[in-house]
Amino acid sequence: MIGIRGRATARFTWTRDGWQSDIIRLPYDIAQTERDYVESGFLDEAGPLAQLMLVELRRAGGLIYRWAKRYQDAVLAEEIDLAESVRELLHDEDLRPFLGAPGWTL
Repeated sequence: MIGIRGRATARFTWTRDGWQSDIIRLPYDIAQTERDYVESGFLDEAGPLAQLMLVELRRAGGLIYRWAKRYQDAVLAEEIDLAESVRELLHDEDLRPFLGAPGWTL
């Protein structure tokens, strides 16, 4: 998780000649972003979904849809609390390489 990585996004523009597309790459410092999660208090104060967001950042892919499909209705029905639902999701085998410090609780 150390060093500068980048993320790519696409931009689509309609012109007189039709659709044009561009890939836009945005470099950023992953290690600094993780430090910001901890030093700003975000990881502690934003609740269990902040840890899910940190794993999303590390794996460069969304998890909120997986969480919602599996747990949203149960959380809203108060059958499971939010923290427990995130803990259960983060036990998925494919997520193990992305878990750990900073500020980690499972």
